[in-house]
Amino acid sequence: MEVTQVYVEQVIIGALVILTVWVLAAGVLPVIPKELNEIAGGVMFIGGAYVAGILYDRCADSLLERIERRRRLRFAMKRFDLEWPLKRDPFPQFGHKQRIESSVFGYINSRMRILRALTTLLPAMTVAALILNDPGNRFFAAPATGVIYVLYGVLACLVEYPTTHHWKELNTHRAPPFVLEPIVLGFIAMTVLAFEVARLDCEHCVRALEIAIAGTTLTLISAWAWQRVNVTLMQLIITLHSKTPDTLKESA
Repeated sequence: MEVTQVYVEQVIIGALVILTVWVLAAGVLPVIPKELNEIAGGVMFIGGAYVAGILYDRCADSLLERIERRRRLRFAMKRFDLEWPLKRDPFPQFGHKQRIESSVFGYINSRMRILRALTTLLPAMTVAALILNDPGNRFFAAPATGVIYVLYGVLACLVEYPTTHHWKELNTHRAPPFVLEPIVLGFIAMTVLAFEVARLDCEHCVRALEIAIAGTTLTLISAWAWQRVNVTLMQLIITLHSKTPDTLKESA
């Protein structure tokens, strides 16, 4: 059941990626050519969506990895009342989560994958919706979207934020303010781009402004929900770890 659930999630995520990229590039929604059999076309689309979903899930994980690790450290410091400098792994339970069996993990990981994809993809989907509103803007908006995603994606992956079991590195690591994290700067850049594209749409300016506001709001809601699910996961790990037999903890 869990394998099927993951497959469906990847197809959904991949379909959103394909639709977004297509609209950014072509300015219209994709349609199946009349020369192609509908069943064959559907199978090809689902297969392509599955592959795209797997690839984008990995990209989304990398984009949000620094934020996730910062949030995990902050949670552990507050939960266990720790102070700097660290003298041990502040959250050793997280490293043992694979040894803790729980059906709830599958549910939470499912929600995390979907919310992670939405958080990182919604800014591009917002610009794509604006292009559908005025296809002429794609010649400016599409390249700008690509540059922003590549630039801040590379910055997010360039310097890793240490995990909690690398606590010695955390003592010397100097993280930038949260607002200067690459993913946050990328979101700000995409928001500015969305409102600029909306401003350029003179014919449907009100509708374009509504799309830009709605897309930005949905992105913020998705990011907030993703972080809340992350906190739920960490709390669950602590709860289940406390119920795990000592022999299993020692072997971990």
